[in-house]
Amino acid sequence: MSRAACNIVATLHVARGRLISTPLTRRYSNIDNALANTLKWLRRDGFVGDKIVVHHALTGLELGVARMTTAREVKSVWHYEKETS
Repeated sequence: MSRAACNIVATLHVARGRLISTPLTRRYSNIDNALANTLKWLRRDGFVGDKIVVHHALTGLELGVARMTTAREVKSVWHYEKETS
């Protein structure tokens, strides 16, 4: 049995002033796991001003962005909701 292709990529972009040595990325096989886990990831490891961009690895289409606000709230915009609802 082969593994499913991980075509959904989430990249954490850190706010100004924080330095990291490598870009922080995670791969997901479906959009449902990506949406749930990126919000958890940002709440657990994010700082004010950080954002996570979720995109498709093959097409490059941006699927959504989650941001940490100054009140430590997570605000997210998912582009697929606008087209399907």
